[in-house]
Amino acid sequence: SETVEAVVQTPGGYLWLGTGEGLFRYDGIAFEHIYFENPEHKGNPHITALVKDKEGGLWIGTRGLVHYKDGELKYFTEKDGFPRYEIRCLAYDSFGSLWIGTFYNSVYRFKDGTFTHFDPSKGFGGSEIYSILEDSSGNLWTAAADAGLWLGNNGRFVKHGIGGLNREYSVYRVYEDRRGILWVGTNVGLVGIANPGSVGEKTLYHFSPAEGLSDNNVWSIQEDVHGNLWVGTNSGLNRLKLGLDGKMIIEKRIEGVIIKNLFEDREENLWIGTSGSQLKRMRDGTFST
Repeated sequence: SETVEAVVQTPGGYLWLGTGEGLFRYDGIAFEHIYFENPEHKGNPHITALVKDKEGGLWIGTRGLVHYKDGELKYFTEKDGFPRYEIRCLAYDSFGSLWIGTFYNSVYRFKDGTFTHFDPSKGFGGSEIYSILEDSSGNLWTAAADAGLWLGNNGRFVKHGIGGLNREYSVYRVYEDRRGILWVGTNVGLVGIANPGSVGEKTLYHFSPAEGLSDNNVWSIQEDVHGNLWVGTNSGLNRLKLGLDGKMIIEKRIEGVIIKNLFEDREENLWIGTSGSQLKRMRDGTFST
């Protein structure tokens, strides 16, 4: 498929890909198309999000929510409490709740068999949700394309301003690196925040094309095993690494391609999901398709 929206690896080693043409599984040798049809939606579904659970199952976000395990599929519908909205992202928190970000209908939480909708009545003002992350301090971050960055706490959400950004902005991705820095992908570049959500919060970095980033729109972020930060934008793939002087160095590695998703597997391959181009893999610094 020419659009790869999500990549995840399950405990058995399989790599799963959510694409514009459905779900694929990779065993290290070949890709297998996992065919399934939503009873309410004929044809191969466009898979927009994937997340694994602790029981070895796979949650699949499409126009609706699907759970896959041992070849068995369960579709969640309005009868279960989840209308068939287009899902943009899926994430687990440390309490075992599944968080579901939708396109145009805000955020849902699935816990103990029950869906809870977080909308303006619960203080949440965004509707186009692209990324959800629980950081190492237990903060729940939500990225809204139409409303910026939000911080969740005890079932309530509050809008969270980003120091140094003085205009309205969209947020597409939130990611925490091994140093505890929260990286925020926006439509005005990449922002790195130290001590996020605390009184000591500080914006350390803001990279845009003026600083060498390939584009202002940042869709995907992934740290590799060597501590490099890979950043996918509307115009290609960038590598950020810490220089000897403590400053971040930006290198453009792939240009002219929309990078939608980045994932490093346990064999240290970097998988690069694109929009309008083939899936790419980087191993030992070499790219292949």
